Amino acid sequence: MIGTMLLAGSALAVEVADYRFQDSYASSVGSAPALSPSLPGQSFATENLNGVPRRVLNFPIGAGLSLSTAGLISNNQYSIAMLVRIEDSVGYIKCIDVSNGAVEEGLYVHNGRLEYYPILTSSPNAPIGSGSYHQIVLTRSAAGVLSGYVDGQLMFSDQDVDDL
Repeated sequence: MIGTMLLAGSALAVEVADYRFQDSYASSVGSAPALSPSLPGQSFATENLNGVPRRVLNFPIGAGLSLSTAGLISNNQYSIAMLVRIEDSVGYIKCIDVSNGAVEEGLYVHNGRLEYYPILTSSPNAPIGSGSYHQIVLTRSAAGVLSGYVDGQLMFSDQDVDDL
């Protein structure tokens, strides 16, 4: 998975971090901490996104990035936007881990569909094709509603299981 990531931490979508992977794991805004690679083997590269060359981060299967959100965003109200390309969208690909690897819960692409495992599954269509870029957004409202979007289209929206 490669791309960019943006964090916003309030109902007004105040940008608190913007990770653009310009040969760096640092945010281009605010004082957010840098992302940390979970495993070696990641590399920066230039790819065309809609005909424009952009720096991106490539990483192998099983690898990812870590970010401590303590003091950065609220755990009960946030938005996370990512521009990603997944080489092979078959199976489960974890996009956001909310437990530091302690449980399976989190945002996944599963056979091309966006899911918040184990509680929310998107519509039966599979908009996330292998090898193409997609914007994936996860939001959690102050009322505890989790919503997932792919390329601006709502894929799921329901009460967070932690609030039930």
